[in-house]
Amino acid sequence: MNDFDQKIVSMWKNEIQDFVQLFCFVHLQRNVKKRLLPKDSKKEILKDIDFLALSTSLDEFNVRWLLVKNYWKEKNEEKINNFLTYFEEQYITKNSNWFLGVCPIGLGNTNNSIEGFNCALKKNFVNYQRQDIVRFLL
Repeated sequence: MNDFDQKIVSMWKNEIQDFVQLFCFVHLQRNVKKRLLPKDSKKEILKDIDFLALSTSLDEFNVRWLLVKNYWKEKNEEKINNFLTYFEEQYITKNSNWFLGVCPIGLGNTNNSIEGFNCALKKNFVNYQRQDIVRFLL
């Protein structure tokens, strides 16, 4: 599970060729909320992204994406068109493994468990201070 950090994606691809890199849906939502979108459309766009996230297969995801994309293209607003271009490049073409259908059964589509472990590690072992990894491992 990754937060869309391309350095981590590259590292895994170099180390393990046969793997599926999952991306955190919560991080996708945060990235989208930072984009400049018309206020009256932002909430509706986020609902459409939720609709995409509930896809149970790649085929369903692709059909839903076409529906969402065509709906927003019809609005013919520059900011929305720019957002659609950004979203398609980042989260459809390049990093599409964030919807429910790519997650193995029993695994969520957020990195909440990883973040919880990280928080416990920082709290209980390093007192929220940066540590040299060698010192931590010893």
